[in-house]
Amino acid sequence: MYLTEEIPRLYTALAEWGACTIYILSLKRKVGNGKLAVIAGFWLLLQGMLLGLTGNAPIVFWIPVMMLAVASMFFYLYTTCDIPKADIGFCCARIFVLAEFAAALEWQIYSFFVNQGMPRDNWRRNLFCLVIYGAIFLGDYLLEIRKLPHDKGLGVKSTELVSTTIIALTIFMFSNISFVNINTPFSGTNLQEIFYIRTLVDLCGVLLLYSQQDERQKRQLAYEMEAINEMLLRQYNQYEMSRNNIEVLNQKYHDLKHQIIAIRQETDLEKRDHYLLEMENRIKLYESEFKTGNHVLDILLTMKSAYCTMNNINFTCVADGTVLKFMDTVDICSVFGNALDNAIESVEKQEDIEKRLVKTAVYRKGQLAMIRFENYSAELPVLEQGLPDTTKKNKDYHGYGLKSIDMITRKYGGTMTINTEDNWFVLRILLPIPRQDKGKTLGNINKTANEKTYNMHKKEDSNT
Repeated sequence: MYLTEEIPRLYTALAEWGACTIYILSLKRKVGNGKLAVIAGFWLLLQGMLLGLTGNAPIVFWIPVMMLAVASMFFYLYTTCDIPKADIGFCCARIFVLAEFAAALEWQIYSFFVNQGMPRDNWRRNLFCLVIYGAIFLGDYLLEIRKLPHDKGLGVKSTELVSTTIIALTIFMFSNISFVNINTPFSGTNLQEIFYIRTLVDLCGVLLLYSQQDERQKRQLAYEMEAINEMLLRQYNQYEMSRNNIEVLNQKYHDLKHQIIAIRQETDLEKRDHYLLEMENRIKLYESEFKTGNHVLDILLTMKSAYCTMNNINFTCVADGTVLKFMDTVDICSVFGNALDNAIESVEKQEDIEKRLVKTAVYRKGQLAMIRFENYSAELPVLEQGLPDTTKKNKDYHGYGLKSIDMITRKYGGTMTINTEDNWFVLRILLPIPRQDKGKTLGNINKTANEKTYNMHKKEDSNT
């Protein structure tokens, strides 16, 4: 017996529900698993009723019904996912094409076997549905969906949303044009041909959207790496400027000392003391030059300390710079520049000067270099995936400071952790120190060192 009927609407509803649900499980959610199960059950019932009750409606109502189905998919994602509306629309377009392909492929394969003589009964039909839907959704999850960020939105731009929507509408139009009018250059003449055209066009749509998403992710990664590299370069340039400034200041110190000697020859004691006090106050700001044993670190700490002094920030630092001799100059500039800039920016918001506190420590513990940055914060940031969400309005150009620190930490085989407790923001970095006497380099720090770093971090966290 040949199969001549169309896809049951309930199967289409199930495909849309399955595609939506697998996306929701992979995106950032605003509901827990229990509430999601209730919403998912309700939406499956709603979608089944919407498509099931309109299965015999005239063809003129077909497009409005499909628009309602897409709208309900949008509402399903909107009530469960904590992402912007543009991201939801972007996902909806992709989900719709994926569901159309799953339904078309399942029905074409099922109809083929029925036409080959397989008995038509409900259990075989349901088995085909579950197996093929499951294989398609699992394959899409492994290839694409699992790569979606679980802790934030997708960052979809308006142009990307428009282009994805146009692709989805075009695919839907060409895949289903034969069901509306067979007298077109793109229509099939018999049902099996129509099934084949629909499945093939939907497959092309899935592949096209997959390629688009892959290119989009590559662009985002390239943009992020460019932003991080720009930040690294900016921190290094700041270091170079600071080094030149300190060299100039050192010359000034030398000149001032000679001036002080000359002033001490002043016979008028009152005038002499006034001149001396004025000059000493001027150079007091810059005389606290750090001597940590690491020239790069000395310059950075000296300039940050001078800035803190001028802005009524209590900056304390205990640092043994010799433990960082294995780090590149650019990496030291980026780690300390970004971390101290973030800490200083945070405490500058405190109106109470007594609460403008920044602490830094660098020391060695065993075969590990330990770096700590602490600052007081009246409003501690919300941590997402171990990193605080940026408070800057323009998030496209901010939020990469800690990412660059984390990237450098991983480069040296170390770990970075962030704790927020009792109005203190604590950034802790642990780096394995290469054993130079055994010929170890940064490229071959072994697994044991990484495990030691991880265990040390856990111990540090428990003592905090």
